Amino acid sequence: KLKHLAVLGKLPKLKSLTIDGQWSASVEGLSSDLEYIENTTMSGSCSGVRAFGSEDSFFPSLEKLELCNLPKLKGWWSGDNNSDQEDGRLLPAFPRLSHLHIARCPNLVSIPLCPTMEDLEIWNCNVNLRIMESIESGNSKLRRVSTQSMALLMAALPMEAFQGLNRMFIQCDWKLEKLSEFEGVFRWCSSSLQELEIDDCPLKSVTGGLEHLTALESLRLRSFPSLSEAGEGVEDDGMPWRCLHSLRSLELRGIRNMVKLPNGMRYLTTL
Repeated sequence: KLKHLAVLGKLPKLKSLTIDGQWSASVEGLSSDLEYIENTTMSGSCSGVRAFGSEDSFFPSLEKLELCNLPKLKGWWSGDNNSDQEDGRLLPAFPRLSHLHIARCPNLVSIPLCPTMEDLEIWNCNVNLRIMESIESGNSKLRRVSTQSMALLMAALPMEAFQGLNRMFIQCDWKLEKLSEFEGVFRWCSSSLQELEIDDCPLKSVTGGLEHLTALESLRLRSFPSLSEAGEGVEDDGMPWRCLHSLRSLELRGIRNMVKLPNGMRYLTTL
């Protein structure tokens, strides 16, 4: 049974890498038994030869990485016991990775860091997975995120990573009831987020989140069985709608308890 792949870190021209257990069903054992990407440690290979020598030599050209449908995948290197550090040294980082997609990898807790990431899709993963370490304010390159768990997203990234974010998509987050639970995220991207879509969540309130998004141009709220015009989140003072100074597109769909549009929408003069 295949539990790890060959050492891949020395492929200098590789730009895109996809490992999908579902697509690879024809390879016996891959979808159910792959535990590590490489049979090596963070500092060297299984044969004693270094897997990489410097930061730039570790997947120096890789721009896109997709890991999907790998239920037993634990980490990148089999010899490091999923630790984020070895002898006090941080995990190596992908120097050029801009797109990362991880889906249905519930046991994955350790991968190389992704400081240059621009596009992140993370679905049904382990809450202990860290994708990026702390960064200085203003240095984040992240522009788009897509997830089914805001809690997972916050655990994987430092708060500073959301500064400069342009697009956010949240779908089927069964624990998302109030945007105020993640108010810090919306504060960090308040002047940059232009597109927000939230689908099929038990959302009861949109206050504590939307009012911070003064640069928001497109808002789509779909399939919220618990959200209503009279409920929390649609107040008489027009909040949060009166703060959406840049909104040009609004979609409300599948909000079964809403019998009329929120009064605060009279402030949406840019629609």
